[in-house]
Amino acid sequence: MKALAFLAVSSILGTVFATAVSAASEPPAMEIEMEGRLLPFLKVAAEEAERQHLPLDKYIVTLSEERESVLFVFRAHGQPKFTFGGGGVPGRYGMEVRKSDLKLIYSGYSR
Repeated sequence: MKALAFLAVSSILGTVFATAVSAASEPPAMEIEMEGRLLPFLKVAAEEAERQHLPLDKYIVTLSEERESVLFVFRAHGQPKFTFGGGGVPGRYGMEVRKSDLKLIYSGYSR
């Protein structure tokens, strides 16, 4: 009886382990790595995006840390990364947040 219980538990644990390993080996849909000190800048940008009613599901966001500020560029899916102007629907949108005091320096569509 103990042997049967041991086999059942071993089988269940083996299945759980195999499922966890296979789930972990699947690539994530998206992965972002950044320094934690940048999170306050994300909060400022998220609040501004909400204030401007930006359709965030239609954008890919690029974050760029500069010497005095952090830049956010919102571009439409399929729009080339390094182009200026709208070029898509919705148009390209940019934000700049000053590092020293987390103030929004610029927010608007690029032309």
